[in-house]
Amino acid sequence: MLIRKKELLDKTAMRISVIGKKYQPTIKQKILEEHFDSNDLESLLLEYIFEDSKVQETIKKIAVANIDDILDNEFLFSSLSSSIISKTSIKCSELVVTDNFHFSE
Repeated sequence: MLIRKKELLDKTAMRISVIGKKYQPTIKQKILEEHFDSNDLESLLLEYIFEDSKVQETIKKIAVANIDDILDNEFLFSSLSSSIISKTSIKCSELVVTDNFHFSE
């Protein structure tokens, strides 16, 4: 069954939400890596600590890839800092900020 699900995922380019679904960790990881739905970002950050360690690694990569969006959204930034940065070893060097982002004082 797991192989069949992976084969089906390989045949689509659609974005797929994982929120509220009971996917096995390997399937969830594949969906996040290849079919990530950006509408899931907030929930993924909030639910990070409840995920399998491999899914957590994928969520960290998604957070790094979407850092500009996260920094532009106070709620997402708060979710990131409380769920991932404080509980993992994301290094500042992994966070690349573009487009002249400025921290307000």
